[in-house]
Order: sequence, then C-alpha cells, then structure tokens
Amino acid sequence: MSYLPDLRRSLVLAAERQARTESMPRPVGPGGPDGPDGAVPPGRPARRRRRRVALSPPGVRGLPVVLSVLVTVAVAAVALTELAPSAHPTRGPVAPRSVPAPLRGLYDILGVLRRPQTRVDLSGSALRQFLGPSGSRPFPLGTPDTSLIRRAAVTPAGAVYLVPMLPPSPASVAAARRRFPKLYRRLPSRVLRNSIEFRSGLATIGIGGAGCCARAAAIVDGRALSSSGESTSTGSGFASQLLVIVPDGVARVEFMIGASQSYDRAGDVVRHPGVDAFATVHGNVAVAELHRAVGDGAVPMVWFGATDAVIKRIGNPAALGHVPNLPRPGPQTPLTRAAQRNPATPNPVRVTPAVGGPHTSFTASWRNLLNFASYRLEGSGPAGTRSCRGANDLPDALGGAPPGADLRGHVYSQPLHVGQDEHPWCPGTYRISIAVRSFQPDRTAPPFGNATFTVRP
Repeated sequence: MSYLPDLRRSLVLAAERQARTESMPRPVGPGGPDGPDGAVPPGRPARRRRRRVALSPPGVRGLPVVLSVLVTVAVAAVALTELAPSAHPTRGPVAPRSVPAPLRGLYDILGVLRRPQTRVDLSGSALRQFLGPSGSRPFPLGTPDTSLIRRAAVTPAGAVYLVPMLPPSPASVAAARRRFPKLYRRLPSRVLRNSIEFRSGLATIGIGGAGCCARAAAIVDGRALSSSGESTSTGSGFASQLLVIVPDGVARVEFMIGASQSYDRAGDVVRHPGVDAFATVHGNVAVAELHRAVGDGAVPMVWFGATDAVIKRIGNPAALGHVPNLPRPGPQTPLTRAAQRNPATPNPVRVTPAVGGPHTSFTASWRNLLNFASYRLEGSGPAGTRSCRGANDLPDALGGAPPGADLRGHVYSQPLHVGQDEHPWCPGTYRISIAVRSFQPDRTAPPFGNATFTVRP
C-alpha cells in the first residue's frame, strides 16, 4: 500500500487554500480601513493613508502551489528510491537463534546471509528452476531455507545465488526410491547414504548451473571452489569461470592457474600458459573469468583482506610447473573416414569376460572411430528382480571416460557392473548394442556393434 497519492493531494489542497487566503481582499468599511465602519475613533487624529507598494508581482501569489508540487515530486522521488522492489527489504535480518542448527556454521561465517533479504534475492529463472519440483532427480535435494537465500553477486556470466540447504526429508527420499527403484537397488548403502547427506549445506546457483553443497569447514579451508566453461561460438577458444565462496574478512582473491593443455574440436592439443587472475569479493563470492580452459587439478589461491594484507594461502603453487602431456588422437584411416560419414559404420564390440558369475564385473569395450563421441547402450536379457540385477539395470547413457579415452584410435571401456555390491547379476545370457549418440543434434545413430555375455548361477 502507498501513501504517496494521499500525501500529494493534501499538499496541493493546503497550497490552494493558502493561495486563496493571500489573494482575498481585506474587508473595508464605508469610512475606510481605519475603523470598523471607516470612522475615526474618538480622540485619535485622522491618519493619512499610505499607499502600499507591492513587493512582489501578482504571479508570485501562486508560489505555494509550485512549492507544493516540487515537494510532492521530491517526496515521490525519495519514496521510489527507498521503496524500489530491488532495494526494499522483504524481511529483516534473520535472528541467530532462529537459524536451524545445521546452518549456523554457515550463518556465522557468511555476512551475506546476515543482511536483510530483498525481492531480488528470490528472483531469477535459474533459482526458480532449482527450487522447483525435484521429482526428476534421483537424489532429492535438501530443504532450502528460503529466509536465508541471497543473491550474492552479479557477473557478466549471470547472477550467483547462495541457498542454504537442510538435509532431505525422509518423505522425499522415500519418493525418490519409488521413482528410481533400479538405481537405489544398484547402489551400495554407504554410497547412497553419502549421496543423500551431501545434499545439505550451501548450494550455489547461477554460473555453470547448480552446485551442492558446501559445508562451513570446506569454505574456511578454501575447498568451496568450482569451475565451469564452454567452447566459444567460433570454436577457436574456451571461456571459463572460477567461483569460490569465502568467509567474512576476505576482500580479494588471487587464482593461480598453471599451464595446461586441452583439445580443440578437431582433437588437436592446445597449450595454455600459466596465468594469475584476480577477483573482488561480493557477497562472500569471488568470480574470475578466463578466456581459456581450466584443468581439473587444484587451483592455488591467495586471500587478501580489505587492506591487501594476506589472510590465507591455499594450495601449492610450485606444483603448477608440471604439465602432463595429453594423449593424441590416432591417425585417420579409411574406417574412421567412413564413420565420419556414417556413425553406424560397423565397429567390433566385446565384453570381458564373456562368461562370469553373479558378482563378476563385466566391461564393454571398443576402439573409437571418432573424436569426443557420446555413446548409448541398449541391452536385453533376464529381467531384474528385488534380489538380482538384470538387463533393465544396464546403463544406457555412457560417459565419464578419462581424458583421451574418447579420442580416435583409443579404446573406450565401459564397466557394466561393479562387483561386491548389494545385488548380484541374474543368471542368463545378455546382449548389448552400442550406438553413437548425439552425432547430430537430437539424433542417435543405429548401433555400430553388438556383443553378448553370460552369467552362470
């Protein structure tokens, strides 16, 4: 509700009344202005009337109206400045005693969580998507504490939101079990427990998607570091962002990125020299943007305070001098050129071992004919049950190969089963087929190879 229209109306009416009062002629009796009826009071000599000289032109009599309008405009400007949606707090600072116990460590070291919340802290499509229904996620997210959500920084790559997360509720975990029964049967209980536990802490939304979740100890130690990147539109370079969450007192961060190597789209190796990047901290977040790829290794950092005094050194810069050489793709052959024209070009696939028991770890492998191809697996065979795994438990989207394993001429290996887990294989013969996925947008080519393996009781 706004009181500005009522205030403006009151000021204008008061100014108009004042203007009418100033312009109204003074009542004068028949005898003049000296007596009630113009008569001269007894015992008092008649005074000579003095002519009054106008000290201001008649137009100035409307000055109160002009002033009222100016005051109204000034009040409105101040009100719009103070009450703008982007600056008006939707709620005051969260009292320490009302912060849930699992989040108090974050609240104590991150000043951005202690400031009042504004409307922009809860805006943004990436944040709304993150807070939306989690039915499509195999591991449910924790419960966000909406009173502590803050937009920490705005960068050229987008806004960065910090979302404190409580552990997932038992109901959400039970719903995920019902939705993804195969996954929950396949995972050991220890892995499952850790996967759910890591869904609580501080989530970072914005640059590179969403990351979850950092604990207070990891932030203090400098381990709340993430990187993201993508190829440039021309395909001739790479744009990367480094983001780190820092505790109170850190004003500036130096990232020390060592020399590295990466692949271009043709599979050729590109060398990158070492570089130091500096970033100013906004809302306990420092973001550095680089026009190059960032390796998967640790990034040493130096944290500076407001006076540029060193607060903390993290990592070992001396280790940046060693740059491992990346594998090179194999030479072009008639078969690889044929696969470039038709990704379904026949290519042998094998499973090792070909015969095994209920707890055997089987591996599918083939030699790549293309650089950086993605693959899809389809399987048939015995159906899985509550006590054993079957063809419906085989992975479909393949990925996670080590660097160089997806290069032309190199062998791609995909584990089909990790031994010693809670559920063994169902006995029977299985058949798998491998196809190139996304060789063209939204398209999966026909399979290029097939293989079988047998599980004996």
